Amino acid sequence: MDINQLQLNWLVMDNRREVKAFYRQFMPYARLKRKEAIAVLQLSTTQIVASVRFRPIGEILLLTGLLVDPAFQGMGLAKLIVNKTCSQLEEKPIYLFTEAPLVSFYQCNGFVQIQQGPNDIMQLLLKYQKQGKPLLLMQYANH
Repeated sequence: MDINQLQLNWLVMDNRREVKAFYRQFMPYARLKRKEAIAVLQLSTTQIVASVRFRPIGEILLLTGLLVDPAFQGMGLAKLIVNKTCSQLEEKPIYLFTEAPLVSFYQCNGFVQIQQGPNDIMQLLLKYQKQGKPLLLMQYANH
């Protein structure tokens, strides 16, 4: 597959049927929210190969739901979609929660690990950590 054939598309609110099916197939626990900005990498108008979501929390964006079709993993698509979307959204602070094994991936893509963030982000992080999820906080700093 030629990466140059892929198109990055931001989905509009009423055109999310395909991406819902994509998440249901590979990340069934994911719950898409109406207010989220969703970007997809598509090989054709119907074939989604990667997706990422950005959840607005006040004036902040939380990167969530990064997903690459297993048949297309190992081709740099996660890096491609993170770099393209974050660079388009960098007028707002972007944060994410991740597990320790993925810290280096995100560091290579413009994120830095931080200990403290805005109150709304910290409350959400603490909620997840109390549920037993060993998540770390990172912020996009590549601007």
